Amino acid sequence: MPMRAFIGRAPPIASPAKISIYLDPTETGKGLGKALLTELLVQSKAHGFKQMLAVITADTANSIAIHEKFGFEHVGYYKSVGLKFDRWHDIVHLQKAL
Repeated sequence: MPMRAFIGRAPPIASPAKISIYLDPTETGKGLGKALLTELLVQSKAHGFKQMLAVITADTANSIAIHEKFGFEHVGYYKSVGLKFDRWHDIVHLQKAL
């Protein structure tokens, strides 16, 4: 049986909605993350997604906490895979059924 590699969306498997929310540090603590996440959940459901996967830098406790409040569960931890601000970061994946 031949092997196939897919980049992006593999045809036989439905993909989850994958999200990352970035806020300017001066804009945190104003409810913007909560508002954005609420709307992303609404829109993802409306577009037929069944799962949402949040991709979060592991050292951003505020972001992890808000996702947990919305019912996301930890499903993965990856070391040094996210390049942001010229530095490699550990990444956390959290998942929520829609």
